[in-house]
Amino acid sequence: MIKLDWRKFEIINAKYTDAFQTLCLHLFCRFVHTDVIPADFNQAGLETEPVKYKGKWYGFQSKYFDNGMDYKQIKHSVEKALDLYPNLDVIKIYYNCNARLSLSKTKKRLDLYAESKSVKLEWLGRETFEVALNEEKNRDLCQLFFGMGRELEYFTDTISAEKRKFLSSSDYMELDTVCEEERICSAKDLTTRLLQSNSISVIKGLPGTGKSALLEKIFTIISGISNNFAEQIKIITEQKGIPMLIKLKHCATISIEQLIREKKWEYKISCENYKIIYLLDGLDEVSAEVAEKVISYVQELATQKSTQKIIITIRKASHNNVFLRELISGHEIYEIENLNEGRIIEFFNNRGDINKKEILKNLIQSNRHLLGEIKDILLLNLLYDTVESVNDTTNLYDLFALKEYYLDDKQRGKREELDLPEPKSRSVLEINKKIAYLMHNESSVIISQQDFANVIFDLFPKESYQSANKVVNYILDNYFENELNDKFYSYQHRRYQEYFYVLHLYELFKQGVVNMRKEEIFTNCEFFEEFFLPFLQKNIEKENNVVHLVEMNLFKTYLGKNSMGGADIPWYQYSDDFCYAVASQSEKRFYQILEDASMAVKGNVIVDYESIVKVVEYLVGQSIGFYPDPLEELFRFALRSMVIYWKCRKKAVVEELLEDLEKGIQYIKKEHPKLLVKLDHALFEEKYAEYFILIVILENKLLTVLDKINQSEPRQIVSSRRSKYDESLDVFFDIGLNYYSDEFIGVMDSFTNDNIEHFCIFLGYVENVHYLQDMKVREKLIFRLRDITQETLGIVMIKMYLGMDISKQAEEVIEKEHDRLAKERWIDLFSNFKEHDKAAFLTLLMKKNCTVDKYKHDSRVMYQNLYCNYLKVLEGTISYSKMMSRFFIDQTTTYINEYENITYYVTGIWTAFIKNSGVEFVEVQRILEKLSEQSRNVIHFGLLFKMLKKEGVIYTEKLLPRFMPNIMNCYRNIKSIDISENIEKYFSIAYLHSDFDSRISLEFIRKGLNYGVLRHGWRKDGIVDTYLLEALKIMWDKNYLEWSVLKEYTEKYFEMIMVINRITDERSRCVTLEEMINMLIENDFSMAQQMMKKIVAQRLQTNEMIFQYTERLINMGYEIEDILSQFDFFDFGSYSQQAETMKLELLLALYYSDWYVEEEKKKDIKDSIVNYLQGDWFSFEEKWKEKYYNLYLRFCEEETIEVSITYKKEESVDDPYQEKEDKFCRKLARCRTSMYLKKLYNELSNYNNHIVIKNGDNWNMIVDKIYEIDGNENMLLDYFMQCKFPNQTFYSANSSYLYMPLGYYIKRHGITEQLWDYLKNNSGYAGFINLIKAYDYIGDKEMCAKLFIRFFEFCELLVFDEIE
Repeated sequence: MIKLDWRKFEIINAKYTDAFQTLCLHLFCRFVHTDVIPADFNQAGLETEPVKYKGKWYGFQSKYFDNGMDYKQIKHSVEKALDLYPNLDVIKIYYNCNARLSLSKTKKRLDLYAESKSVKLEWLGRETFEVALNEEKNRDLCQLFFGMGRELEYFTDTISAEKRKFLSSSDYMELDTVCEEERICSAKDLTTRLLQSNSISVIKGLPGTGKSALLEKIFTIISGISNNFAEQIKIITEQKGIPMLIKLKHCATISIEQLIREKKWEYKISCENYKIIYLLDGLDEVSAEVAEKVISYVQELATQKSTQKIIITIRKASHNNVFLRELISGHEIYEIENLNEGRIIEFFNNRGDINKKEILKNLIQSNRHLLGEIKDILLLNLLYDTVESVNDTTNLYDLFALKEYYLDDKQRGKREELDLPEPKSRSVLEINKKIAYLMHNESSVIISQQDFANVIFDLFPKESYQSANKVVNYILDNYFENELNDKFYSYQHRRYQEYFYVLHLYELFKQGVVNMRKEEIFTNCEFFEEFFLPFLQKNIEKENNVVHLVEMNLFKTYLGKNSMGGADIPWYQYSDDFCYAVASQSEKRFYQILEDASMAVKGNVIVDYESIVKVVEYLVGQSIGFYPDPLEELFRFALRSMVIYWKCRKKAVVEELLEDLEKGIQYIKKEHPKLLVKLDHALFEEKYAEYFILIVILENKLLTVLDKINQSEPRQIVSSRRSKYDESLDVFFDIGLNYYSDEFIGVMDSFTNDNIEHFCIFLGYVENVHYLQDMKVREKLIFRLRDITQETLGIVMIKMYLGMDISKQAEEVIEKEHDRLAKERWIDLFSNFKEHDKAAFLTLLMKKNCTVDKYKHDSRVMYQNLYCNYLKVLEGTISYSKMMSRFFIDQTTTYINEYENITYYVTGIWTAFIKNSGVEFVEVQRILEKLSEQSRNVIHFGLLFKMLKKEGVIYTEKLLPRFMPNIMNCYRNIKSIDISENIEKYFSIAYLHSDFDSRISLEFIRKGLNYGVLRHGWRKDGIVDTYLLEALKIMWDKNYLEWSVLKEYTEKYFEMIMVINRITDERSRCVTLEEMINMLIENDFSMAQQMMKKIVAQRLQTNEMIFQYTERLINMGYEIEDILSQFDFFDFGSYSQQAETMKLELLLALYYSDWYVEEEKKKDIKDSIVNYLQGDWFSFEEKWKEKYYNLYLRFCEEETIEVSITYKKEESVDDPYQEKEDKFCRKLARCRTSMYLKKLYNELSNYNNHIVIKNGDNWNMIVDKIYEIDGNENMLLDYFMQCKFPNQTFYSANSSYLYMPLGYYIKRHGITEQLWDYLKNNSGYAGFINLIKAYDYIGDKEMCAKLFIRFFEFCELLVFDEIE
């Protein structure tokens, strides 16, 4: 029994008379079982209109007396009621005091008077309240009115009066919310919907869309604090729920459980009579670790009887969304919609500023891109504050810069009070930049109070704690959504954080472009392209920095945004290795990665409906086609990715992808039916994915699928001597045997003879030969082969292997194929599909290698022997140790050509061995150790473990940590087959780590994304070996940099070339090294010596390089032994007449050099020369240098040796263009009119006229004439455009000379606005080298050095990665 304390009632309820009336109203309503009773203001007689209940009319009167009963008041009200309501049957009189009713004469007279009117008076005093409020149904009223809890006080403390006023005003803009395509247009309707739905709901929105304000609005609605007291009580009692608002950012220092417990204890909130409606704000504002704990407790909270509802807010792109996936279903997610143009106009109209409304009207026409970026309320307020300074070129980040000026006006006084260095605005900016940088590095949207303070003290060490607090307060007020006493802070909007981070990034960019890679900015290529590059361009233009301008355009070129050429999509897009790296993660980590806005993941590894629509809309808007076709590539990857996700046990993802694919197909069918052919093309190319989906995912019967293949798949040869029918059968056999072996063996009875032939060929592939030892397969195959008389190759091979009888003609079929394959070149044998496996199988059958003598030492023999020994291990005829020892012996007798990718094929056999041989774990470990010791050059451990993991070999994960160093060494040292392999190594490493170290796995996914863009091209990219080398030569030739600096750059350049050899198709780049050595011979011979040692160690020398280097050794008088030792490096020791000619020339130079006078040594040299001349070395004319041929003639004369070597002197050829150049320039010199100038311009522009200007003075005259006659540079820039200069150097005959007029123009006029605009759009690929040559032409050392340094750094960015 709860004892009611009426003194407490007066304390808790400030207007206790009104509160008592409200309490009585609720008790009366519950008695008559009604919710609403009409009443007038200051209604006479009764508190409300009478209510009919069970055939009687009831009314009530409430009286709260401070000093005992006042019967006169009661008498006055009762008499009024009896007069006004003649139909009344009962009047309930509620009063608060203790009264002795039996002694009151007034009470008795009232009773009699009412009785005469047929009305009964019920007197309900304190005893009535004691009984009624202790009843279960009225405990909530007892809690609210008699202080069982301080709920009403909690409501007002939670939302301040100022905030309540804002939420109720027109300044507060409610954005629509959407749930499963249903639009909800007000917070009130949303609240109703939320309270009617399941126990947990989530509100999502972009930063700045007002999630927190919306949750506070919902709190005010549920708590009723914006209503009068009676309405508030009514709201609370009807919903039977008490709202509790929790700011989850506080969970960084205290658990959510403790937060809730403290709130309940502080305000004495009891869950006995009311359930709790939890409003949890900002799951995105805590770390993943904290978020996981929060959601774990929320799951527990949802099961408690005291919980009525849980509503959580979170940013759409937050990593922490992953924790909500299993907690809620789609119909409990409410997304706040972005602003549209109409809402922006409405906002401006409501504010009433006519000038700003007019500016907005103009902006809608002139800067729609900016308006499209205004997607949330915070940005809208930012636009409103700064709109008077906005123009048609303003972008989103400009708004933040403009706000700084806006704050200058509004906050100057407060800022001037801060103890910061001048200018104080700059100091505040530096603090924000450092904070944003720290937050970015932590992939966080929050920063701790301590870290915030540390930033200030790091930047300004002399700052006092008191001063620092003022600075913190100032920054929090203007940029953050927190107060000083909060433990963690977050910016008002993610864009603030991005803006300040971009400012910091720009500083890093200016320090060195390689910082962009170090900062891993390219993990989110969208952020770099859409935000940083535009910001970069604007700032470069403000600073008029031509060096950065050229650099920015080179960025665009390697991002595929240069209309004159460049890269296309990032190398990781639609990458299977990338997909495996992501799909193999644990469920939680997988969704964390997908939700991570800092990584370009979702659009590249998940093909959802939006992705399909985006590509379709892009294609429809283009006038030209693409190769490869974007939509076809998208469909191809969609098919492959489903297989990958299925194999990585992400079946729910596959189901979603299938739904989205079907939805996308229906969209195309309806809107753009002609594009459906792209899906057909994708299915044609992706046979494995198509049949995996049909058989494994959609569970079609094998026999049904086989019938489809036999009836539908085309049989014409497509590539590698195979048809799509052949490919489909291989896929069918593979999937059938791997996933449904018993069903497959049954289906073998339905194989056609053609199917049997293909199956026999299939069994010869190295990855399938183990099926020949499967007794069920073997028995069924023998059974089928007995009745087949056809003697096609596959059937004959398998019959022969199984010991079945074959005819003489069949033996001839085998012999003929053996002989054919034996003569194939390595590239043909291993390029045509599985021909190498066929040759290996025939080696086993014929007991002799499938090769001819000239190929007996190449890697095919090693492969065939390893294949045969593997099969013998499976048969049990040899041990695996014998297989290994024979393999090691073969390695010593095999010539491994660096251009042959034998590593891939050998690794495949060892993978098959480990998977299928049944060798125990300990033995496998020992085998791998031996291979790592003796076969590291022909075994790729990364590839081996990747294959093992994909095949699901059980102890792979156990072996991986032990052999990870070997794997990493393989990825460092083995040459790439193409550039994609160079990028995908990161994803392969991530895939291998995914099960045993997810942290490292995620780190390598990030590295793959970061290094997957802005990379040196795999083919025909001359930016390093041509343009950068040319720039380096200029630096050396003109001494534009100090000697020590040039030496350092040259060493780095050599490293670059070594890396390019490994990651591109042009492996040797010997000509580049040759030019580099010649450059060093002329400038720094000691360095040339160092480089030569490195070059010959890697066998990258050329004959000409050795000749030039040795010639210089002779000229400088080096020891004869050192000189003669260089002869070993010509042609790697093999004979060629060119090499022998060069050796003879050098011997002649040595013999006649004044450095060498010792008779004995000269005699040895002479004997060597005579030996050369008497031998049969020179059978045809060879190019000689004239001075050495003259020495040869001299030697022959002196030694009376017959001249036997012929020498064809090169005839000097006059420049065929010189006369035309001279003639053109004579005409130009006489030119005086614009018309004649235009005529000459057309002559020069006409390629067929072959006018090539090579002379700098002539170009100078052209520039002067154009300015003299036209008064501007338009004609010159137009000619640059025709020649695609300076973007390209070889587009026209004059392109390589245009640096001269460019340099002269700059010397005369500087970088004019017209030239700047031209360079902004046309200085891409060759921009750096052409600008360097232009400034070199005019002798501007400083600009040449600046351009070279940035150019060199950019090339480092393109070439080097972390694993290098």
